[in-house]
Amino acid sequence: MIADDSGVKHFDRKFVASNLQNLLRCPKCTKCYTYSYNTYQRGESYRPFLLPCGHNLCESCVWTYRQDLKCAVCQNPAPPTIKAKDPASKFSGNVRDFYELNYHVLGETSSLSYFRRFATETSNKSLSLNSTSELLVQSTKCSECGNAVATGECRQCKAFYCRRCFDAVHNHSRVLKSHVFQKTTIETQSQTSRGLRVDNHFFTLPFSSCLKHRLPKNVHCQQCNRNNCAVCSSLHHLSHRTRPMADINQRYASEIPASLNALNSALLNIQNGKEVSATVLFTY
Repeated sequence: MIADDSGVKHFDRKFVASNLQNLLRCPKCTKCYTYSYNTYQRGESYRPFLLPCGHNLCESCVWTYRQDLKCAVCQNPAPPTIKAKDPASKFSGNVRDFYELNYHVLGETSSLSYFRRFATETSNKSLSLNSTSELLVQSTKCSECGNAVATGECRQCKAFYCRRCFDAVHNHSRVLKSHVFQKTTIETQSQTSRGLRVDNHFFTLPFSSCLKHRLPKNVHCQQCNRNNCAVCSSLHHLSHRTRPMADINQRYASEIPASLNALNSALLNIQNGKEVSATVLFTY
């Protein structure tokens, strides 16, 4: 945390986390959004609907206050965003006939609900990490060739190499010849050199182990959207499309720096907005 002269802490992650959690709750009734529609009781459906101002309300609140609907956040009037064929049906029709669903929030709600329900089933407890699950990590690849497992590190280059690539890169340069190839022992490899390397950053990649076969779940089934060990994949996912987790992780490795920059920028923008709001409230 970095505090300025006013004592305000920048990058307040607790503030960010609480605001992200609020995105999945209706600002009026504070009920958690759901992705399913209750066909028997319309007032018990909490799908998120998008208002003209850009904020959301759950389906139940939209239906309850449909005669004079206002946004619970900015208090602006919220007329229908969809022109219905029969305007008189506003009091007897479906909310979807007048407002758009917020599909982004709906997808987040659906994903969270799916994983929570799926992880609590007895037959699928292996999907969730727990204190007894063994954490395994993947060996770091050579920064130069990207194929061989790195057996050493060049501290000056801040990179891991296999011995062959280290010699090829350093032996033909007068400047680089002074660099030292430091072999990674089992202890240091398990602590620092194991994981995914992106530029100068290291990311450990935990894999939960299969409770039945005691093997790392390092094969991803694209059809079932879950990770399995090699034995489970051969027994229950033989006809499905599967990919090694190592390939998937490496594919998205290039997106990590951009994501980190975007997150830091978002944190800064949120903090700036918080400071502006506090200033406005203090002024009035």
